[in-house]
Amino acid sequence: MRKMNRILKVKSILFPSLGLICILFSDRVTLLLAYLLGSAMVLVGTLMVVSYFKEKSFLKSRQTN
Repeated sequence: MRKMNRILKVKSILFPSLGLICILFSDRVTLLLAYLLGSAMVLVGTLMVVSYFKEKSFLKSRQTN
């Protein structure tokens, strides 16, 4: 219970602070979010392509044996 109260206190300080930062520096936050989301999408897409080819080669090797 004590840990939960601590988490709630941190959230109650963190979220308004982040909101204020987003309001005050909206141009920078907008640019940063675009780069972060774009990077995450490129990373996930690359991992999905690699996973696809690994699975495809694994299935192909299983069929020949």
